[in-house]
Amino acid sequence: MKKLLAVVLVIVFILTGCGDKSDKTELTVSAAASLTDSMNKIAAEYEKVSGVKVNLNLASSGTLQKQIENGAPTDLFLSASKSKMDKLVENGHIEKDNSFNLLENSIVLIVNKEYVEQYDSIEKLVNSDEKLSIGAPESVPAGKYSKEALENMNLYSKLEDRLVFGKNVKQVAKYVETGEIVAGIVYASDLSVLENVEVVMEIDSKYHSRIVYPLGIVESSDETKEFVRFLESDKALEIFKEYGFRKYTQE
Repeated sequence: MKKLLAVVLVIVFILTGCGDKSDKTELTVSAAASLTDSMNKIAAEYEKVSGVKVNLNLASSGTLQKQIENGAPTDLFLSASKSKMDKLVENGHIEKDNSFNLLENSIVLIVNKEYVEQYDSIEKLVNSDEKLSIGAPESVPAGKYSKEALENMNLYSKLEDRLVFGKNVKQVAKYVETGEIVAGIVYASDLSVLENVEVVMEIDSKYHSRIVYPLGIVESSDETKEFVRFLESDKALEIFKEYGFRKYTQE
């Protein structure tokens, strides 16, 4: 009888695990669309060293926030918007202690190369009939920063009727890259993978809120925490830097 009880206890121990240890072999990471290229590379590197598969869910931060609120399976959220992260913390989807700022970014005005000579300044663009693409301010953080900057530069009202809103910053970049729209405002981190565009202006940070990328653990596990440690490592930060991001620093 004692032997049988011991066997049962061992089986229960194996099935339930011990403490907080989990046996996850896959992680689902929701990340802002502007992180697509850097996160694809980081996920591939992490899979090599850990054996844990990283499934990336890439979309605008607003879309990802709503997915998490609606119960979409997510282990980790890397947002391009502090307000979206704060909302998830306020609503109890992410614990406050499980969220912190990881990266920084900036925004730039880009113009299709074919039109650079004509529109090599924002003033020339404002005084033309050409359209400008920015992310939808309500759901795309880059769009929110773009609108904020244009308003503080007293240009938004002059351009409002000619604005074309993208569902994410990647779409904005594509509009300009293909020449469908002459100019757009994107993250500086998008430039490393763009062709056929030129930067005509880096928008001064005094015109918009600080662009931070907060990270939040939605489902805590040993594997999730290990991946967070990897994201903070020199290896991952070098990859982020390669794609135009900077490590977040306290002011």
